[in-house]
Amino acid sequence: ANIVKKYIGNIPEYIELSKVGDGPLMLLLAMNGKTYYIDEEMSCYRRLGDNSWSQRMGQDIKLKYDFLKSEIEASMLFDSFSEYKYTDLILRRCNILEYRLLQHEKDYKKMLQKKYKYPFSKQSTKEKVYVYIMAYCPSIMNIYQKIKRKIKNNE
Repeated sequence: ANIVKKYIGNIPEYIELSKVGDGPLMLLLAMNGKTYYIDEEMSCYRRLGDNSWSQRMGQDIKLKYDFLKSEIEASMLFDSFSEYKYTDLILRRCNILEYRLLQHEKDYKKMLQKKYKYPFSKQSTKEKVYVYIMAYCPSIMNIYQKIKRKIKNNE
């Protein structure tokens, strides 16, 4: 935060609101200078390490829900901050984040609305089938789970 203040000035509200700093900071820096894309693997991310951010997000549903809500709000603030130059991209990002909120809420019928066609299309076939089953015949999934448990217990 101190480095940003030194080189950029005041920290925009969308950065203050965001629960993570690297993405919003990259957006700010890109708006204030040149950026370059290096098409190489430059680092590796240790997923689900003990007490890591990603592990906590996976374990705490409320934390993840709050994160998604704040990212939608921060994205809309960035749209305003950027004087709406990237509205189409921001709206797509918000649409994906809203879809992920619906996944957490298990609102499968809403996930099938035309509004969420793009994020739905990015799911695997298995995930799509699961959403359809849960939206229209959730009892089938309950039967499937029971059969799966019985098979596992008999092994």
